[in-house]
Amino acid sequence: MDLNLITRLESYSADLFKLPDRRRLAVISEGNAADENESLAADVDSKSGSDHGEPERGDNFDTRKLPPSRTNSFSSMPASVDDANESLSGYKAGPVTTKTRADAGAHAARQVLRGGPERRRAAAHYDDLWGAITRNIGKGFVLGYAGKVFLNSLFPLLDLARGRRTVVNRRVLFIGAREYGLFLGSLLAIFNGGMFASRKLPARWAFLRRYRAFISGLAAGSALLWIPRPSRWAITLFALVRAFELQIKLLAARKVLPTLENADTMLMSVASASMLHSWMFSPDTLDPSYVRFLNVHSQMPAPVRESLASIYTGDPLPLAALAAARSRMAGSPRVLREPLGADSWPGGELMHPTMSLAPFAVKFFVRAMQKSVPVYLPVFSVPILLFYPQSLVKRPVSTVKRVLQGVLRSSIFLSLYCTIGFCSVSAMRSLGLTRTRAGPFGQTVYMFAGLWAGLATLIEKKNRRIELALYVFSKAVEGRWNYVVSRNIVRPIRNGEVLVFAYCFAIVTHCYTRHPTFLRSAYSSVLNKFFDTDKRHEFYAMPRIVSERFLSHLSVGSDSDSSEKDLADDVVAEGDDDLDAPRQ
Repeated sequence: MDLNLITRLESYSADLFKLPDRRRLAVISEGNAADENESLAADVDSKSGSDHGEPERGDNFDTRKLPPSRTNSFSSMPASVDDANESLSGYKAGPVTTKTRADAGAHAARQVLRGGPERRRAAAHYDDLWGAITRNIGKGFVLGYAGKVFLNSLFPLLDLARGRRTVVNRRVLFIGAREYGLFLGSLLAIFNGGMFASRKLPARWAFLRRYRAFISGLAAGSALLWIPRPSRWAITLFALVRAFELQIKLLAARKVLPTLENADTMLMSVASASMLHSWMFSPDTLDPSYVRFLNVHSQMPAPVRESLASIYTGDPLPLAALAAARSRMAGSPRVLREPLGADSWPGGELMHPTMSLAPFAVKFFVRAMQKSVPVYLPVFSVPILLFYPQSLVKRPVSTVKRVLQGVLRSSIFLSLYCTIGFCSVSAMRSLGLTRTRAGPFGQTVYMFAGLWAGLATLIEKKNRRIELALYVFSKAVEGRWNYVVSRNIVRPIRNGEVLVFAYCFAIVTHCYTRHPTFLRSAYSSVLNKFFDTDKRHEFYAMPRIVSERFLSHLSVGSDSDSSEKDLADDVVAEGDDDLDAPRQ
């Protein structure tokens, strides 16, 4: 589904990106661009040897230089370059030769030079800056409003699908919809408006031309002020981890950082170490819904979890609550009588008092699989039902098979992740890593447990590993930041999350424009629906030397061998500062 129907236009300027000599596509700057185009059109007329009339009035032509008979409207001109070629009956008659191709190409080039309808529509993607701002405000508000309503209704629908009793209040569905509409509308208007206003910067402002997407994104980040303060942190975290990924890629491309094969797994391990430590010793610093998720998949009652933290902080254990929880877990465990004598107990006394570690790990993994399948079944099936329902009709067997394979793989990952993380705590206590021996460093047990658990990411597909790592990394950052703030180690500044979001959004927009290959295809396709690109609204000049080879690419029936993807890669590789890399 194309979400950019309002602003996405098909224009002949897209074909200009397929030329073999990319560096000849120069952006028209202020000044003598009209005179240059007019002289180029005259050159093409003289070289083609045919007279097709004087140039019509285009966007960059001064009407005072044209006869009064040539300043009429464009109603008589063909609607597109294809229509113009169809009208050339002389070129269509007889066999197609090199001369006829050159003549047809010359005519097509002349139509572009004269500012024909297709060129006019490409150049006038917006009528002016005000049009760019108002259209993007309208588009962004509609998408933001509808998206928030959809998210508010998604969770009740999932509860109904799971058989839970849910009372749907219509007022709840529209909570925050207006604010999110204003946020997305302002974000698109500021960024796309800034890109439109800076599209014709002169060549002497090379720095601004190179970083105009960064500057526009930095200004657009102020749109987060529309979001209520409690909801800003989630949006900022999402942008922060994506900007972190892109920043690492930028540094690696400049040889500042090395390129590692399994960097995503390493990030997952480090993030899991920090997140698991926060969950055990300061769960109030994490999102409550995420804490509930971890509590469920830990398969341990609350007294056992609290005791596992207390044995490393030196606090006395709640023996009465712990005895009741242990009896439900293991039947008839031995009675614990020393609130501070946990280091003298066996390593698995709290987690598996009546069985050894190996059988407990197998039992834990089986139960984890039972809890993981309901988590991932909606993750893989809901997108198919919402966005690709035709695949169920055309290829039901292969679609269902692919969904089940994804659910099984991800369920095994989550089950193994939890099994390694929690069982390794018992194993390290059995090896002697207790508070008595390690002192305050005994809390690192849970960090090491998170490091080993992160290795389970290797089971997942390569394209899913980085997304999992970034998700856990966002939780780790959230826990550490809330910890230092709650302990008054750092004092947050007012609206500081807006500044962080603005910088992160600027990094994303800069890479989107200058380094498009750094963005993963899923995010790139989404950004293409929202953000304008140069090929949609920038003015292009024809090459200074109009060669026969160039005209052959505009001739009837000719095919270009180069693609927009190849061009984007070439522009990024060559570091061409004069032309932002085109999007696919």
